[in-house]
Amino acid sequence: ATAETPVPLVSANGVPSGVSIALSGAWESSGLANQSGAFAGTQPGLEPGAADYFFLRDSDTEGTITLSGLTADRPYRLEIVSSANDSSRDRLQDILVAGQLADSLLNGDDYDSYQDGYLDGSLLVWNHVFPDIDGNILIEVTATGAFAQLNAIRLMAVPEPGTAVLFALGLLVLAANGRRRR
Repeated sequence: ATAETPVPLVSANGVPSGVSIALSGAWESSGLANQSGAFAGTQPGLEPGAADYFFLRDSDTEGTITLSGLTADRPYRLEIVSSANDSSRDRLQDILVAGQLADSLLNGDDYDSYQDGYLDGSLLVWNHVFPDIDGNILIEVTATGAFAQLNAIRLMAVPEPGTAVLFALGLLVLAANGRRRR
């Protein structure tokens, strides 16, 4: 079952985020629990999502996920959990976000949901992803083994450099004022 119609997302606090998600392609969903593996207790906000998953069955099967409602000129950090507790079949996949392989992998392709995800707890990370002009980020997944799967996605706006500079200046002013009072 796929959700071609965008579904609104909420923040970890349950507040509407203004961002929507839509799945297209051959996605199926699972009700199996105990998929967290090495992620258990280590990734706040991602662990509940890692207990279930969406998957693509069979090699060369493709699916897409579209995140919409984003600010087009703002960078985002995207993290994906892909964790499977079954080593009996290859769970290899290539995942492209905005046309790029993950920053977190050495060669970027053939992420193994059992070895890399379940046993090692390695997140797939894209540090600076810009949405397209319409405010969309496209996630393309191709099964390169028997299955590909996604358990959870975390999307965070990357602070603008100007914000970090202003924060640092504010800290310097506070430190200077504190020193003067002594």
